Amino acid sequence: MVRLIINVSSGEPVGCLPLALLGPRLKTEAREDVMSDDFAAYGESLTVRSPGPKAWWERAGGITHRGESFILADFEHAGTSHLYRFRKGGEGFPEADPTLERERNIASDRSYALAPLWGFLPRDLQTALEFHGRYRPRPYVRLSIAFNLLLSASVVITDMWRISVGVFGVWNVLRFAFALVLFGESVIRLLRHIQDGEISGSFLGVFVKPVYFMAVKGGPDEPGKIRRFLKGPIGSSR
Repeated sequence: MVRLIINVSSGEPVGCLPLALLGPRLKTEAREDVMSDDFAAYGESLTVRSPGPKAWWERAGGITHRGESFILADFEHAGTSHLYRFRKGGEGFPEADPTLERERNIASDRSYALAPLWGFLPRDLQTALEFHGRYRPRPYVRLSIAFNLLLSASVVITDMWRISVGVFGVWNVLRFAFALVLFGESVIRLLRHIQDGEISGSFLGVFVKPVYFMAVKGGPDEPGKIRRFLKGPIGSSR
């Protein structure tokens, strides 16, 4: 199912998910026409059609394209089509580099397809995922809390029964202790989320982090690139 979502959302052929995240493709040319933005200038106006939303353009209120500043006039989101219209003016907007924007489009699709995993991540990484405009933390935080509660409760109940009937060993104790910690963490996360809508992660997020950094990075040879451009447009928004 995840492979199908990735294929539909990104237009890229994929084999298995681990290989897709690590970078190999079935074709040497990875659908440039599908994942790239279409820039069309008409006199004092600029129109951009993109396969994904551009939250950083919307927050900044404009872009700089080929050395010229453009103010965002309006935009439309309709399914997989995202149309942005600009007019000349303004200053200090983030640079709309076509190569970087294509990398962001791909990262956006990957982050969208793997969204159910992100609720386990720390708050700062979940906030960073909102950069792509296709992730909303709260539903997936709730999903991660529900998963952890069900998992930990089932383990606690099972191990309590086993211990009560005399099946007792080191593995049972360790698993029981792990489940108790996970259950306690989940209860605390749930209470805080109910009280103030807090976005929080789980200690199980340590297993999700490698997937996160592979999924949203700009390319297999530049593991730090996504972290640099995540900070750029948001920090320069106005």
